Amino acid sequence: MRYVLILFACLTIASCEKTEREKLEQEILEEMGWLYSADPIEDALEAIDNKDYRFMAVYGYSLSIPSVPNKCFSSWEEIESKTKPIKGTSDAIENYEHAKLNLIAREYAERYNVQLFFYLKDSGVWGCDL
Repeated sequence: MRYVLILFACLTIASCEKTEREKLEQEILEEMGWLYSADPIEDALEAIDNKDYRFMAVYGYSLSIPSVPNKCFSSWEEIESKTKPIKGTSDAIENYEHAKLNLIAREYAERYNVQLFFYLKDSGVWGCDL
């Protein structure tokens, strides 16, 4: 009987802890969950008001800047200085939630970057043709 109680107590305690999968999903949500309620146009306009002219980038096999041609940058150092990578993006998808958030991140970056790109081009702050 005593062993049954000990086994029951261990199982009860173990079932209360999060699995590795649940912990990973929580980490992803903490890092990327803001994308669910983000407005890329509003965020780009706010960045412009703050004179923050960095483009949104996403991680994959390499750093990608959606909707902005690579020819607009002369070096890797320029890419690094003119981008804000979205943390948590990756080509190593951990689970379904991560896959969804990666797609949302790419769409967010595309819309944000188009808004910023045309502002910079129209205002003469930065020149690069599509």
